[in-house]
Amino acid sequence: MADAAPVLRAAGLRKSYRSGDATLEVLRGLDLAVAPGESVSIRGESGSGKSTLLNLLAGLDRPDAGELLWGNEPTAQLALGALTARRGRFLGMVFQAYYLIPEIDALANVLMGARMIGPPGKAERERAAALLKRVGLAERGHHTPAHLSGGERQRVAVARALMNRPKVILADEPTGNLDERTGDEVIHLLLEVCAEEQAALVLVTHNAAHAAKTRRQLFLHQGQWRA
Repeated sequence: MADAAPVLRAAGLRKSYRSGDATLEVLRGLDLAVAPGESVSIRGESGSGKSTLLNLLAGLDRPDAGELLWGNEPTAQLALGALTARRGRFLGMVFQAYYLIPEIDALANVLMGARMIGPPGKAERERAAALLKRVGLAERGHHTPAHLSGGERQRVAVARALMNRPKVILADEPTGNLDERTGDEVIHLLLEVCAEEQAALVLVTHNAAHAAKTRRQLFLHQGQWRA
């Protein structure tokens, strides 16, 4: 894996925001290379740039300078529509707040991942059901989010993120709304299913114990990696 070409690569990423009359430099020439199937954790103090970095890696925001490649494809060359379509196939995302649609059941929420790239058919419905089974929710597929616990909701979100067989999963504080035991279970599951699906994992977390479970641990300080 160490010798494989990076599945995700950022070079010299810079991002600043205006704050009144001042300019706040959030990321300062950041480099990152993630190998296929690798798990990487990113920790850092609040305001260190973790969420900004994840938004850039996901193509949800553009850097002021630097380059981002998904596989060997520079994202800067993609128009907005092409970028969105490519994201739906290349990336899966897991968030602290789950972002499930409350009006539809767990199975339909998982299928929303497929709807990002086209109308789901039989194969997609079968995969969604298989993913729910894999995350331990085979009997909960017809329950809406309101009838699921926080841990169950996050398991649905993990299944949704894997729906399109992405090359990379980006997880932003996925245990932030969970108690310690449930959070540990979700991290264990996330690492397991990413390994099974051969998807790289980039995990942003405040939890040092969770970070220690990834293959590589990074710490972000004032927009730069700290040794």
